[in-house]
Amino acid sequence: MLAYISVGMGLCNIVVLLVFGLTWIELHGDIKANAILQEDFQAAVRRLVISVGLFVIPVLAYLFEGTKQSAKVVEPYALAWGAAYALSLLILIAGIVTLTRDAKREMKMRRYRR
Repeated sequence: MLAYISVGMGLCNIVVLLVFGLTWIELHGDIKANAILQEDFQAAVRRLVISVGLFVIPVLAYLFEGTKQSAKVVEPYALAWGAAYALSLLILIAGIVTLTRDAKREMKMRRYRR
């Protein structure tokens, strides 16, 4: 079970890293120019690090475990890690949405000021 959860987390990490990277590429200039966006971006980076850290823990536990169990055996901590990771992803997604929303609002305000 831990192996399946780890594979699922890995796939989610790939998607999240791709979305985060594309968001950074799109908003790079705006983030550099605005202190509020920099704070939102730094908060999103911290959340991303936590999500990746939550992915690495079960993978390392599985790799360094002395006896390799069947992937179908349910470890009691596997579901807890899966739930913690899902919560972490939801918080990260909320941070990315907030960053994008604030950047678009800032772009609109810049147009009106001209």
